[in-house]
Amino acid sequence: MSTISIELAHSVTAEADEAFSAFHDVKARKFLMADYVKDVGVEGSGVGSIYRMYVDNETVCGCVVELTEFFDADLREMRVRMIDTGNVVPFADYRSQVVVQSAGEGQSIVVIRSTFLPLGVARTAAEAIARENYTAVLRRLDQYLIGDKND
Repeated sequence: MSTISIELAHSVTAEADEAFSAFHDVKARKFLMADYVKDVGVEGSGVGSIYRMYVDNETVCGCVVELTEFFDADLREMRVRMIDTGNVVPFADYRSQVVVQSAGEGQSIVVIRSTFLPLGVARTAAEAIARENYTAVLRRLDQYLIGDKND
């Protein structure tokens, strides 16, 4: 079994600080993940904060828990590690990183990176789940940044 690595870069029409805040603000994060997460909770802020993503749909029900291992608002970078899969996702040793860089006035680039091992499913299936989720997050990020915060 080998580690799956996914890297995506996405241009957005927003200042970099605004785009980055969408990934660590709990209300914004809930909006970004609404296609596959029912609710999001957070304990703390910055390094050591815990995000809980509650999933309840026709396929699975549980709570995925992520620990923020690195957070730097000046660099607009955060890294999280999944510490409880909640029996929701077929990933082991999941880690992800979000980096947002400025791309000129009113523009920025969002980079999402993740690594994980597939667990109980084919490698292609695990990768497809992650890519589908990231695609949904980036689509909803575009909506969020233009002010369309309706589900």
